[in-house]
Amino acid sequence: MLALLKEALEDVGLTVFVTDRVEQAAAEFYAADFDLIAFGRGVDEPLNTELRAVFSNQRSDVLFVNGLAPVVPLLVKQILFAMRRKPEVKNVLSDFRYQIAEPITVVVTLTEPTQLTVGIYQLDAEHRTVCKMLVSEFVQAGQHAFPMSIEPDAGATIRFLTAEVDSGELSVLPIS
Repeated sequence: MLALLKEALEDVGLTVFVTDRVEQAAAEFYAADFDLIAFGRGVDEPLNTELRAVFSNQRSDVLFVNGLAPVVPLLVKQILFAMRRKPEVKNVLSDFRYQIAEPITVVVTLTEPTQLTVGIYQLDAEHRTVCKMLVSEFVQAGQHAFPMSIEPDAGATIRFLTAEVDSGELSVLPIS
């Protein structure tokens, strides 16, 4: 997984260093050498907190990305969004969730009018990613509910919903 992610990020022009020795990361890496540090889902909360503190002391403006989905195209998207996001831009996407019902309903709350894109990423048993856009429209501020016909793919092992808005926010939810 790390090798595929490294290759995909290098393909979009980033310089990437990866490690599966997370416990030694504070001793092996120096935050001043990085613009962004990404933690995978396997990094538990105490270690994540410890590493953030160490790296923040080394470079206060380093960006962190947490809770990454184990789907390489989505990981790349999360990292690129984090790198482009301006800290002074206020959040437009104040709520993103789904309700299990027939049909599944995606609920999005926005603080201002924006272009909204909702998608689904699925990883099949052979680790191929299938991405499908579910919503792409300009919406007004407020709460919006979108009934979705998301057919469970019998071969899908992992599924994520994404919501993105034109201010540069990206939110990712696992579908259980």
